[in-house]
Amino acid sequence: MITEFKQRIHTLMTSPLFTQEADSFIPELRLSDTDQYELKRYHSSIQRNFIQLFESYLCSFEVQQDEELLTECTFHLKQQLAFLWIELQSEWIRFTHLANYNLSITSFDDKLIQAKSAVCSYFLEPIFSLIDADTVEQNLSQIRQLVNRTFLSNS
Repeated sequence: MITEFKQRIHTLMTSPLFTQEADSFIPELRLSDTDQYELKRYHSSIQRNFIQLFESYLCSFEVQQDEELLTECTFHLKQQLAFLWIELQSEWIRFTHLANYNLSITSFDDKLIQAKSAVCSYFLEPIFSLIDADTVEQNLSQIRQLVNRTFLSNS
């Protein structure tokens, strides 16, 4: 089970999503040089977050040598990946709403916002394939509890 999970992570990290620049899979938007730079920074930050999670939880020699520790670290990595998925899903929604608003209200076609939305969507399915719906639901429950506490403390 753990070996299969590690193999799926390796497959994702060696996929074009991680090995190519963002503009290579969103070429049709014709971004300005400044927007291309910003999109590359955004894409790279998502890649970096994913890789740092993997390295933090599964790459140490101690973890590799201890099956029980590896199982525990894998559990925690999946929780963190679920939070990353929730974050990207939220950003995708935010960018999509902003792009639609800009287009419908101001008639401004913001290509950078559209590109960031596309980058989020490219990462969503591959990351979700590493986690399960129960883990996402548990994390969302934690977020709901925090939001409820915030509202209760402000009222």
